[in-house]
Amino acid sequence: MNELTPLMAQYQRIKKEHKDTILFFRLGDFYEMFGDDAKNGSKILDIALTSRQKVPMCGIPFHSSEKYISRLIKAGYKVAICEQMTEPGASKDIVERAVIRIITPGTVIEENILDAKKNNFLAAIFKESGKKSTVFGMAYADMSTGDFMAAEFNTGNALADLEAALSSLSIAEVLLPGSSESDKELVNLINRHHIPLNFYDDWLFVYDNAVTIIKENFNIKTLRGLGFEEVNSAAVSAAGSIINYLKDTQKKVLAHLLPPKLLKSSDHMILDEPTVKNLELVANLNDGSKQGSLLNVLDCTVTAPGARRLAHIILHPLRSAAEIKNRQDKITYFFKDSIKRIKLRELLKNIVDMERLLGRLNCGTSNARDLKSLSCSLNHVKEIKSYFNEPGCISELINCIGEFNNIVELIESAIVQEPPLTIKEGGIIRPEYDRELLKLHRLATGGKEWITELQEKERKRTGINSLKIGFTSVFGYYIEITKANFNQVPSDYTRKQTLVNCERFITPELKEQETLILGAEEKKNQLEYEIFQNVRSEIMKETRAIQETAKAVSELDLVAALAETAALNNYVKPEINDSSSIYIKEGRHPVVEKTPAEIKFVSNDTRLDSNENQILIITGPNMAGKSTYIRQTAIILLMAQLGSYVPAEKAVIGIADRIFTRIGTTDNIARGESTFMVEMTEVANILNNATFRSLLILDEVGRGTSTLDGISIAWATLEYLSGNSKFSEKGPRTLFATHYFELTDLASTVGRIKNFNFPVREWNDQIVFLRKLVPGSADKSYGIHVAKLAGLPAGVIDRAEEVLDNLQKNSYREDGKPKLAVHEAVSGQMSLFSQADPVMDKLLKLDPERMSPIEALNKLNELKTLLKNRKGAQ
Repeated sequence: MNELTPLMAQYQRIKKEHKDTILFFRLGDFYEMFGDDAKNGSKILDIALTSRQKVPMCGIPFHSSEKYISRLIKAGYKVAICEQMTEPGASKDIVERAVIRIITPGTVIEENILDAKKNNFLAAIFKESGKKSTVFGMAYADMSTGDFMAAEFNTGNALADLEAALSSLSIAEVLLPGSSESDKELVNLINRHHIPLNFYDDWLFVYDNAVTIIKENFNIKTLRGLGFEEVNSAAVSAAGSIINYLKDTQKKVLAHLLPPKLLKSSDHMILDEPTVKNLELVANLNDGSKQGSLLNVLDCTVTAPGARRLAHIILHPLRSAAEIKNRQDKITYFFKDSIKRIKLRELLKNIVDMERLLGRLNCGTSNARDLKSLSCSLNHVKEIKSYFNEPGCISELINCIGEFNNIVELIESAIVQEPPLTIKEGGIIRPEYDRELLKLHRLATGGKEWITELQEKERKRTGINSLKIGFTSVFGYYIEITKANFNQVPSDYTRKQTLVNCERFITPELKEQETLILGAEEKKNQLEYEIFQNVRSEIMKETRAIQETAKAVSELDLVAALAETAALNNYVKPEINDSSSIYIKEGRHPVVEKTPAEIKFVSNDTRLDSNENQILIITGPNMAGKSTYIRQTAIILLMAQLGSYVPAEKAVIGIADRIFTRIGTTDNIARGESTFMVEMTEVANILNNATFRSLLILDEVGRGTSTLDGISIAWATLEYLSGNSKFSEKGPRTLFATHYFELTDLASTVGRIKNFNFPVREWNDQIVFLRKLVPGSADKSYGIHVAKLAGLPAGVIDRAEEVLDNLQKNSYREDGKPKLAVHEAVSGQMSLFSQADPVMDKLLKLDPERMSPIEALNKLNELKTLLKNRKGAQ
């Protein structure tokens, strides 16, 4: 085996310490990969695979590394950046190298890799099982912005709450204790969300260690000032592991990371994954894009932080009436004053993403252009503060905006007007900013002028008009003369290089000047870099103040954007209270009404409460508007709890603690669950976790199984919700869309249930959808008409009508209501008893087909019990 060269030995030593990464090993202007890293990297990055000392090798230019890093991160890899710590040729020893940073999916800060309108959270989860019930602590931080939060889930359904949190956050990577690898339930939950998962040393999640590192990192004496108590040990453990992981991967102090903020479940509405998906809050159901979502309609923001803020609040609606009204007031301020709204939005357009710029600044990846952008943005921020500096509802935001005249002055005096992207090759600092720099600058530029003058002097001396002086990094300065003029070369010229059509020469005078020029240039570039580092350090001292300003600016963008949306779409300010009532007059679906259509959107009223109008059973044919209506009610309530205006003529909203939805589903192959099993799991979650303050949106419960089973489950579910259970005094507000017309019988026996339907009109063998909700129940499904509209072949439609006619002759009772299998089942059970049996004396006088479905179900169970007892006695 060949002995390793010093370079490869160095590589192997560094790679051994970073086995779980792809190591980017800096060699000059390239990052090189070796061995398995090279094999994997060449395939993912589609670059040529070569070899060095028979070791597979591939490389990428260091100046364009971001796009390659992005592809590796998306492929699930971590990338360790190994830089040259000393300059080549500075000593006879091999260039010193070290890993300066490990980039993982949750620690990305590069602007070109991140989605500007989405957070990029690294999360850590810690499970405590030693208490009366399981507690999950979760912390999550965005390295690009410094945001850092923690939460605990300790309800009877803590795992479901944890999953809801994962669904409502942009989690890019999850950390778990190494011992959690055997916790299949937790691991499978994270894998189902397709989030990269890392197992981290257990001791880094230990509570005492976590407390120590949090205190040290934020220089505090106690965690109580952050809102943490001793009972929040799971959240603290998760937060501590986050800091440890960031220090391990970023190799530096995280000055821009904000102290962790403890979030309480009572602060905001909890939205589980089905609800986020079914209501299409941030992505549509068709292709998962933003188009066709509520976020797309509401997003009139003009800054990236404002857009991130909007996406966050949509998935975390407020529950405090005071906080909702506070945001409403700010939106109203800009809604009523269009001139100020326009002025603010114009100023905001000139402000860069200061949150992420500060992240790059504190992580050491920013450049001089970033500083110029910050200076420009701070000037516009100052203009905002000056323009809106008046008493009123937005004053609390304006007061959070700082003045940074010293920072702006520093940047403008030090940084050139249009700096290059690089920071080590000079040209970024104004020469007059520093006396020594000015001296070196004059020497370097003066030397170049001397070169130009020498060229003219040598042309005259030799008579060679084509003579020119050039420069390469390898040979330095040279005099180039074409072959045609070789006979005129002076004797004091020394040949340096021979090319095809010319010769290159040097002179003692030229080499002496070269030493002066290059020495001055190198010193100038080094001094510029040092000055840049000093300027950056001064700005970093103001990190917290600039972060606070950036947060205020993002909130201003948010409220102005929601005011703009309200003005453009004719929304109204809802009345917010703590009652259980929901009243919406002429409500509209904010997304559907924006969709191009031949027919104008039809608005509808809604009245719900926990007493007389607790459950609305909505019937009507497909395409009549049932699903749109129940979804729009949920979305209007959610928008109201954002503080937003809503699409209606009037709205009075009693705050909800949660919104639950059960709307359409498919098989979950990953869990091995059928469509019906998924449906029942969702219904179980709703029934177990809803309170009287919840809003339930249930569409076609029970349709995934046989008609008889489906009606039975739907009937029992409605009874459970309407007061025959834990909801004996008050039940959750519920919109229940169904094709089971039998369920409408409940309205006659349960006072909290009301029937409504979307009627249609028949005309010339066609149906017209009125899409207006009216009291009462529907009597037909019009399924064949809908099938005809969908384009089924005429032969299929004709045969379907024929079959329907035959079925109807035998399937309807004398009172016009459908005859169900349950009625036939009752008759079948009755036939098993002798007519002389005294027990059957009264039963035989009943006509099963005249019973309501619930009467028939009860009678069927009674008969089955009688038959079982008789057989047992025999």
